[in-house]
Amino acid sequence: MTCKNIAIVLLIIGLLPCAFVQAQQGDQRYLDALRRDYTNEQDLFGKALKEGKEWYLEYTMISTILPPGSSRYQKVYTDGEMLAGKSYRRIKTNETEVLMDEKDVFTVNKPARTVLHSKGSKKALDIRKLVYLNLFSDTGKKTIKVVSCNTVKDTDGVSLIKYDVVSNPTPGLVKNITYYFDATTHALRKVHTVNNSKEPVKMKEYTFIVRSRGARDIGKNITPVKQYFLTANGQLKSPYNNYHYKDLNATHKN
Repeated sequence: MTCKNIAIVLLIIGLLPCAFVQAQQGDQRYLDALRRDYTNEQDLFGKALKEGKEWYLEYTMISTILPPGSSRYQKVYTDGEMLAGKSYRRIKTNETEVLMDEKDVFTVNKPARTVLHSKGSKKALDIRKLVYLNLFSDTGKKTIKVVSCNTVKDTDGVSLIKYDVVSNPTPGLVKNITYYFDATTHALRKVHTVNNSKEPVKMKEYTFIVRSRGARDIGKNITPVKQYFLTANGQLKSPYNNYHYKDLNATHKN
C-alpha cells in the first residue's frame, strides 16, 4: 500500500459529524437511520477509550486504479489494521505504517526503506473523527443526500442495511458512497466509494471492508511515538535502524 492509499484510509476513518447536518427534505428518515448506525459505531469506539482500552479494526481495501502509463484500470487488494488508543493512532499494512500522537507523526514506507517524521496534532486524535467513514472532504460546503436505504444480503448471507449517499447538487472528486451496516448488530461492514470519471482519475473506486473490529486491552506501549521510533540521540531504533530517516519538522524550519 502506498502512502497515497494510507491517506485514503485516514480519510475513511475521519467522518465529521457535520456531514449529517444538511439533509434534503424527503430523505430525512434515511439520514436519521444512517445517523443512528454511525452514532452506534462512534459510541462503541468512545467507550473503549474511556475504559482504558484500544480500538482495533482489521480491514481489506479493494482499489480500482489506473497504473502509470496504462489506459486500463486494475484492482489492487490491501489488508491492513487500524489501532486507536486515547493518545495515539496507528495504521499498518505490509508495506506502510503510520503512527501518531498529538506531538509527532511517523510514516514508514517499507519498500522504500524510509521513515518520515512530521508534526502531530491534538485535533487529529479527536474521537469524533475516527469512525472509519468519510462522506466528502468538503462536507461543510455541500449538501449530503441519502438517496436510498434498503436491506441486501452480503456474500456470506448476512443481512445488511445499505445506504446510498450522494453529494448534491454538484459532486466534487467523490461521486457517491455506499455504506453497509449489519442489519442485526448495526456494525459497519463496508464502505464503497466511487469517484467522478468525467476525466481519467488515478483511483476510480475503492471498497473498504471491515474484517473485524472491537475493544481490547492495550499491549506494548507505543507512546510517546517519538520514543518508540528514536533513541535519545535521534537515531532510529530497531527494526527501522537501517532505514533512511527524514525529519520534515527540521526541513520546514530551514
